[in-house]
Amino acid sequence: VWKNKLYLTHFEKGRWGLPDAARKVEQNHARMQHGRRSKVWIENKANGRSLKQLLERETGINVLLENIKGKKLERLENELPTLEAKKVGVPIGETWVEPFLAQCLGFPLLAHDEEVDCLTGAIRTGLGTGSRPAVSFVTPKR
Repeated sequence: VWKNKLYLTHFEKGRWGLPDAARKVEQNHARMQHGRRSKVWIENKANGRSLKQLLERETGINVLLENIKGKKLERLENELPTLEAKKVGVPIGETWVEPFLAQCLGFPLLAHDEEVDCLTGAIRTGLGTGSRPAVSFVTPKR
């Protein structure tokens, strides 16, 4: 978040077991050069609690579990004012951006919707209060 605008700087999609998911979070956390005040937000489902415990024990990364409320479409509708106000930016030329946006724009008609979870979670946690530190958001897979 910079000047009340959220910038999505990285998105990576995949299915990882617990050790690989922890490595991905740790690598992205280091790549983003997050400081001690930053947090990693993890959806509290599937292996979320185990991932939190592993990350905190092995890396010292500050992890917060989030219990997502409401249906996915409702969550997206809640964030429409932020999107319409152009308060979310993505980097130009990154290979992940076009497929990410295509999935978000195709929701709810397309089969996969992890991108919508990521987008709404990033808005909710990144812009939810003006005082939050840098945020990473992970949706664990079974």
